[in-house]
Order: sequence, then C-alpha cells, then structure tokens
Amino acid sequence: MNSLKTAFQNFRKDKRATIAAVMGLSMVPIMGMSGAAIDFGRAIKTAQTLQAALDAATLSGAILAVRNRDERAYNTFHANLPASKLQGVASVNFHTTDNLTLGSIYYGEASITIPTAVMKLLGIDTITITRKASAQFGTGDNSCILTLGGELDLEEETTTFNGSPNVNLKGCTIRSNKSMKCNGHNTGAVASIAAGNIFNCPNAQPGAGTVPDIYSGLSANIENRCGSQSGNNSWTGGIQPTGPNFITVARNGYNEIHVCGNLNISGSGILAGTSATADTVIVVENGNVNIESDADITALRTTIVIAGQQKDGKITFPKGNGHKAKLTVSGSLADANPWAGIAIYQDPNSPDLVSASWGPGASLIIDGINYLPRTEVTLSGVAATGASNCSKLVSHSFRINGGVNLTQDGSGCKDGKVTQFNTWPRLLS
Repeated sequence: MNSLKTAFQNFRKDKRATIAAVMGLSMVPIMGMSGAAIDFGRAIKTAQTLQAALDAATLSGAILAVRNRDERAYNTFHANLPASKLQGVASVNFHTTDNLTLGSIYYGEASITIPTAVMKLLGIDTITITRKASAQFGTGDNSCILTLGGELDLEEETTTFNGSPNVNLKGCTIRSNKSMKCNGHNTGAVASIAAGNIFNCPNAQPGAGTVPDIYSGLSANIENRCGSQSGNNSWTGGIQPTGPNFITVARNGYNEIHVCGNLNISGSGILAGTSATADTVIVVENGNVNIESDADITALRTTIVIAGQQKDGKITFPKGNGHKAKLTVSGSLADANPWAGIAIYQDPNSPDLVSASWGPGASLIIDGINYLPRTEVTLSGVAATGASNCSKLVSHSFRINGGVNLTQDGSGCKDGKVTQFNTWPRLLS
C-alpha cells in the first residue's frame, strides 16, 4: 500500500503527468469538433442535393398549362433525389400564391432528417435540414378574352357564356384569373385556361395560375387637366368639338384631347376628322363615354382613356330592342406613344367596380386592346375584330349573351403594337 501511495504522489509531482492529464481532457472537445465537422460535412452535401432537387421540382410545377402540377413536381423532386444516396427520407410540399406584378408564384419546401455518425456520442442523434424554393410561372398569354376578377375568390366565375351566344375565336385562347363556365359552347378557342375551375369548356386547362396585369402601369401616363371641371359634352362624328370642356395637349407625335365630364358620341363618320394620319388620345375625366343611339363611329389610330378617381366611369351603349349603335376603334400606333396598341383603356385605379350592359343592338369593333379592369361587362350585342386581325378584350368579368368574333394573327398583332404577357418559368431569389 505504501508503495502505491508513493507512486501516486510522484505522478502528481511529475509535470509530464500533468500534461498527459490535460491532453486527455482536451481530447473530448477536439473529438467533438472533429465529429461535428464530419457530420456537418455530410449535412452540407445532403442540403445541396436537396436544394437542387427542390429547384428542379419547383420549376417543373411552374409551367403554365400543366395539369396536376403538384404531382409533376413531386415526381421531379424524387427523381432528382434517389433514396439510395440518402440516409433519411425527404418530405416536400408545394403551393401557389398570386402576385400582382409577377402573376402566380409556385413555392416548394423540403426537409430531411439524417442520423449523425460521431455527434451521437455527444447526445446529438440527428440533424434536420430544410430548404425552400420559389418560381415564377411560365405564362404565355395569347388570350382574346382575359378576365382579371380582381378581389374575387378563385372559385368565382368571371367568364360565362350564357344562352346561345355565337362565339368564334381564331388563333387565341380564353383566359380567366378566376374560374369560367362555357355551358358546353364550342368557342373555337385554342384552349380554355383558368386559374380556378372550368365548367363545360373546350380543351379545358384549370389550375393554370394567374396572368399579371401588364397594362395597369399605363395609368401613370394619365394626366388630370380638368380638375373638378365637368359637364355633359357632345361629339358628333367628323366634327372636332370646341369649348371649355375640351382641352387639347400636344404630345410627342400625337394630340391628347381631355374631355371634362361625360362624352356623348353621336352621328356617323370618323371621330377625329376626315382621316387619321397620326394618333389621337381622348382622355375622359369625371364622366362616362356614352355611344348614342344610331351612332356609327370610327376612331382611327385612337385611344380612348376613361380616367379614374371618379365614380361610375365606363363606356355605355344604348339599351333595349330597336336601339343600335356601332363603335369601331383602332388603337394608337406611333412608337413614341405610350398608348400604342391600346384602343380603349379604363383606369385600373378607379375606386368603383362598375357594370356595363351592352344591349342587343350594340356593336364594338376593336383593333388592339380593350382594357376595362374595373368593369363587369354583359354583352348581348356583338364584339369583333377589325381589319388588323388582332384584338384582345380584358375586363373584370365578361358575361356573353351575344356574338363574339375575335382573331389574333401574329403579324397583325405585331403591326398593331399589341403586347401580351409571355415568360418562361424562372427561379426567384
């Protein structure tokens, strides 16, 4: 016993023994750090594999006309993440949200829990890794009819074909940012596409995501010249009106005529004169555009702007049997004109949602874009494409009881400066 005690006392006094004890104790955190480096290195590789699979899956689901997009995304995810290369089972979820600027965004989130190799000795058995991805929908919009729906729920039907309408669409689709109902009518459209549901429409493609409103930004070009000034103003075809409620502003390459109050259009002929060799923009402030009974008006190279910030700003046609009126508008064309391609434009910032019922005698012939984002349109008359072979009707909602004959031809749309939203799916940062 005395010899063991003596040996222990000698060990305590020996500096080499002290160093050995310290080294022994220090090995615990060193081994822990080494284990952490090994396990975290594996985790980083797994995270990179998980992110790459999630990116590919999210892009595959963000293609416009894909049905069962979630199923497609799931399959792509697992195809790029073989279980043989992992020590855990990955889970993934996808969902869609709408963005006013970008349209529909497709989101993916994936996670996996992997076991540790060395850190379990320190009581850490697993590491959970989570990754996210988002992609802008690939949205190619070639619709002749596009309903935006605004604040309505996705299930609301914003495009409806009632009764026995005569619908003939060529080279274009029907598109709703909500839902649509065709009641079995064969519209001639290339496809019927909706972000929500589709009922009895040809070549139906539901759940396709929303189209962003690329025309809303044009409202920045609306300049208020009338203030609170208003009146009930008449404009007869072929006669340029004058008076305090008509204010002409010279722009770069075109004239802009501000009308203070209601604009009542009557008679026949060309609205802005005998010919149209340059663009004319008519801005109606504090009132409606009313097409009077028996009017037969042509507005060449003209954009009619219904300025917002006032109540009940819309375009009207005469109602009732025996009342007829025709308005033919071909949009502005000059490259320097911000309204190029636009035939009729309603300010999207208008505070009120208005209803416009165009009777059986109404006839609207459009070359270019008819943009009425704050109008619930009910058409019992006729809407058709003019000589350009390119027109697009955009509204809050569109209920069709009459005739719609719309065409989109590639060269016609190019010549008419008609632009539509078109992009490939892309990952967002």
